[in-house]
Amino acid sequence: MNLNIIALAAACSLMFIFSSCASQDIPQDKVPSVVVNTFAKAYPTVTLVEWQKHEQGFEAEFDSDTTELTVLVDNSGTIVQTKRDLMVAELPEAIQHTLNLNYKDKKVDDVEIVEKAGQAFYQVELDAMWRDTKLVFDEAGEEQQNLNYWE
Repeated sequence: MNLNIIALAAACSLMFIFSSCASQDIPQDKVPSVVVNTFAKAYPTVTLVEWQKHEQGFEAEFDSDTTELTVLVDNSGTIVQTKRDLMVAELPEAIQHTLNLNYKDKKVDDVEIVEKAGQAFYQVELDAMWRDTKLVFDEAGEEQQNLNYWE
C-alpha cells in the first residue's frame, strides 16, 4: 500500500515538473507587441486572455461565447494554429466510427479541433484510470501517429 502511494506521489511530481517545463504563464505586458497586435486583429472583441510562453511562440487562451479557444502565435506574429473545444456529436462521422470500432470500451473525455496550415485535425482524449489516451485524427477518421497532441 505504501509503495503505491509513493509511486503515485512520484508520478504526480514528474507530471508537474514536465508540465511546468512545457509552457509558462506570463502577463500580457511581457508578450511581444507583434504577437499581441496579431491576436487583437484576429480577435478584436476578446479582452480576457491568458498568455503562456510556448516553445514555438505564445499561446493565448480565452473563452468565446461558451467555447474555450487557444491560439498559438509565433514570435514573428503569425498565427500558427488554433484549437477549440467540440462536443463529441460534432466529430465527423468517420472519427466517431473509428472510436466506436477501436475504442468502444473507452469513455471520451475531451474533444477539440485543431486548425493548422489550412487543415483540420481532431484531438480526442479517452479516460483511463492512470493515464488518459490522447489521439489525433484527420477528418477521414485516420489516426495521425506523426502529429503531436496539442496540450
